[in-house]
Amino acid sequence: MCTNLCIAYTGPFAHLEVCPHCNTSWYDKRILEATQEKTKKPKQQFHTIPIGPQIQAFWRDSASALNMQHCHTKTQKLLNELNIEDKLNKYEDFFAGKEYIHTVKEGKVKEGDTVPMFSMDGTQLYEKKMSDCWIYIWVIFDLSSDQRYKKQHVLPSCVNWAECYNIIKHSY
Repeated sequence: MCTNLCIAYTGPFAHLEVCPHCNTSWYDKRILEATQEKTKKPKQQFHTIPIGPQIQAFWRDSASALNMQHCHTKTQKLLNELNIEDKLNKYEDFFAGKEYIHTVKEGKVKEGDTVPMFSMDGTQLYEKKMSDCWIYIWVIFDLSSDQRYKKQHVLPSCVNWAECYNIIKHSY
């Protein structure tokens, strides 16, 4: 990826040698020179972990599959309540929110769909320096609120690990 976080050198950018936004090379020129122009090693990498297989794993176990139905069950209960009273008596979780209910009524979220939340954060590994390492996660909202934030249910998505690794390696 671009060291300035502009692009990832994949898909339509896979053929590029420099970032089209900041004109920065993607490879480490010191290594290229040391290997007589034979080895192009990226300056920075961004490792991704696909969400699809992780969600599929929730459905392989019968207890976990039952837990994944929590959101759908609650949504149906709320829709029934709205049909009877035209208002909700209790707001317990995100699925009681106006935007979510509207999205379900429009048919954009259907039974069997997974409702994920994407979260990202950077961490500062040195004092007085901008974030060096970025970590991205998925939180699966199909699970009940007492389960969705537990470690085994928070799914890793991406890590800007090369920068983290370089910083840790040079600090010892």
